[in-house]
Amino acid sequence: MTITPKSLWNEGLMVGPPDVAPAMTFVQASRHYRITAGQTHSFQLSPGQFPNTRKMKIIGGGDTVYLPYFQDAAASVDLPNAGATYFVTDNMSGCRFVLAQKPNGNLVVLHLNSQLKSGKTDMEGKSANYQHGDTQSALNTYQTTSVPEAGGAQVLTTVSKTDYLSDIAAFSAFKAKKEWLGGTTFVGFRDPGAGWSFYYQVWGSLGGSAVQVWQVRKVWPQG
Repeated sequence: MTITPKSLWNEGLMVGPPDVAPAMTFVQASRHYRITAGQTHSFQLSPGQFPNTRKMKIIGGGDTVYLPYFQDAAASVDLPNAGATYFVTDNMSGCRFVLAQKPNGNLVVLHLNSQLKSGKTDMEGKSANYQHGDTQSALNTYQTTSVPEAGGAQVLTTVSKTDYLSDIAAFSAFKAKKEWLGGTTFVGFRDPGAGWSFYYQVWGSLGGSAVQVWQVRKVWPQG
């Protein structure tokens, strides 16, 4: 079983930990985990924890670039121009996705995480896409310090919680104080002729509803 941009509407992808963790280096000063370039994984899809979801198990060697997340840190990985045809990062609920480009044209993806002021009491009574200003500042710092470390890359686009959960926050059911429980999955596809494109899907339960995919949006390139 495989995935396509269109199939992202079918079932929510719950990305699981890898069988074998990717090799990486850690820059202590910036708390930046740099995944060693050239590594690929594969994935297996099986029934997920909830209806309308699929568990995406990351396994060894193949056609997929996998980017894990690390608590209160940045993680980055270079994307190849040949070989791998998929990219996936761990599910997000408050993290930031950053796509950048090196001077040679190669792409770099970053997954930024901050737990600062993100606890249950901080979120209680807030909109689905709410993120404390201190959390955003921490993510900004990780982005400012880690992007230049990724080979002098320049940012092409960023997607934060305030972006990918904005539609959930706008739904009338949420405004009626219904609870949102779910995740966001970012996936990349490489076409041999057109290069990489990136999408995210938002899946979950709103107000106790059945789990479903609520949104799929193209991140890059636009058009």
